[in-house]
Amino acid sequence: MLDDLQVHPGRAGDARREVPQVVQPHRRQIQLVDPRDWSRPGVPHIVDVILTRTRPGAIILDHDGGGNRQQTLDALTIALPRLLDAGYRLTQP
Repeated sequence: MLDDLQVHPGRAGDARREVPQVVQPHRRQIQLVDPRDWSRPGVPHIVDVILTRTRPGAIILDHDGGGNRQQTLDALTIALPRLLDAGYRLTQP
């Protein structure tokens, strides 16, 4: 069984305000996975949060602005293939 992970193009602003507008028409409960990658906690932390907190239908928040995002990129190159191998698939709203 494949489960969807929504990929939401990032924007400056409050993600908790923006994300419900994206999924509200579906009337389903959402789970936000926020590894707080913007604080540069390290690749292992970002990967761990993504892999341990992601559930079917989850939205993973990652940030691409505000400076060096190499930790985020490195973590995603590890976490996304593992999620795909586990049966998840990436979708866009």
